[in-house]
Amino acid sequence: MYGQWIIPIIVALSLAAGAALGQFWRIRWLRMRLRREVHRILDDAKRRGQAEIADAQLQAQRLFLDKSQEVQSGFDDLREQLGAREAQLNERAVQLEKVEAAQQERITALAARERALLSREQESERLRRQLESDLARISRMDPEEAQRQALEQARLVIGPEVDRYREQLLRDASETVDRRVRSMLATALERCVRDGVASATSVLLPLSDPEMKGRVIGRDGRNIRAFEAITGVDVLLDEVPGSVMLASHNPERREIARQALQQLIGDGRIQPSRIEQVVSETKASLQEQCLEWGRQVAQQAHCGDLHADVLRILGQLKLRASYGQNVLAHLAECASFAALVGAELGLAAADRVKLVRAALLHDIGKALPDSSGEPHALAGARFLAKYGEDAQVVNAVAAHHTEVADESFLAPLVRAVDAMSAGRPGARREDVQATLKRMDQMEELAKREPGVREAFVLQAGRELHVVVDSSVLSDQEAQSLVQRLVQSIERAINFSGRVRVSVIREVKIEAIATWQAR
Repeated sequence: MYGQWIIPIIVALSLAAGAALGQFWRIRWLRMRLRREVHRILDDAKRRGQAEIADAQLQAQRLFLDKSQEVQSGFDDLREQLGAREAQLNERAVQLEKVEAAQQERITALAARERALLSREQESERLRRQLESDLARISRMDPEEAQRQALEQARLVIGPEVDRYREQLLRDASETVDRRVRSMLATALERCVRDGVASATSVLLPLSDPEMKGRVIGRDGRNIRAFEAITGVDVLLDEVPGSVMLASHNPERREIARQALQQLIGDGRIQPSRIEQVVSETKASLQEQCLEWGRQVAQQAHCGDLHADVLRILGQLKLRASYGQNVLAHLAECASFAALVGAELGLAAADRVKLVRAALLHDIGKALPDSSGEPHALAGARFLAKYGEDAQVVNAVAAHHTEVADESFLAPLVRAVDAMSAGRPGARREDVQATLKRMDQMEELAKREPGVREAFVLQAGRELHVVVDSSVLSDQEAQSLVQRLVQSIERAINFSGRVRVSVIREVKIEAIATWQAR
């Protein structure tokens, strides 16, 4: 019964065993093949890695060589510079040795002269005693009379030599002091390198949007007319493409107009009422800006603490010019010169601070609102004394134009640094100052007339705009005012050309509407 299934079963088992054995050897062969493939891949990766490492090492060596060459080149340049500097120092050392040798020779000569003079004095003293003894013995004179005659005789003998020696010492000392002072001033001028401080009469504001030009002008030009009437500056739109030029001889008006127009352009709302509001706010904030300007200059000068009112008046000098030179920049430059001169003179720290303070504050009287015709040097000194400034500093400020006598060494030094700053080539412009003075005189003539509220000189003195109070002057009186102003200008001011005088009788009506809930 089971015999007929034994052979198929055996065959099936044999086939199964053969298939299993074949599969086993196939898997083993695949595993051996995979192992060889993995070894081959690892060998290839090692070879590529070694090649890349070698390449990286070559690049690193090349980069190291390049950097080494650059560093070596830099070292060579530095070595050459150091060599040149060392040669200069050696040359200067040789010069100093020569000067020292010359000074030593002079000291030796002076010592020899001093010894000779001392020997002569001793000889004269011996002769005096001998003469006194002889006179007392021979003439039986009074000892005091004999002493007087002996001294007179000694004076006649050695007096001329002593006078010559004293004159020689004074002449040598004067030459030495003069040479030393010239060297100090030259050194201070060379070490103080500052930008020019000449003030301009116009300022440019760029327009980011071409359409902003039309908004600045306004409908029928009402915005630009209102801006010029309120600020007293000329607004020029066609001088420089894409920019607005503000022109005025008065730096304070020009600065107010610049800040106000910059704020209006940034805000975008430009209309007469808005212009008047922004200009009023700018005028109110200008005092705080003056305080900040004064504080910055005082900190840069390292002159110690100053009162807030003094700093505010000092900052106002940034809006003023003297002979075309910005006054605050001139004072900052004088303070720098004073610090250098004080260091060259070897002054004590306290004296250097006083010198710098006096140089920084010597023109503060130019910004005082009311000096009653007093010179600005005396007005500034009186103002500083009011706030407890040091007496030497106050005297130096008052004496920097020689209106009072010097009481300390600070006064001549302040005059020196003032002349150093004002005398630099290009620092001041006399022709511009004369023009500005004439324009100020025109404004003052107009403001003296009754009923005049504001007066503005435009177009470099070719136009005078006068704003009068309509409640004080009528139309007929305004016409008479024009004629009086023309006659006053022709009589009091020397100028060439023509001046157009315009009187503006403006009526301003205001009302306030209050919203109420209904």
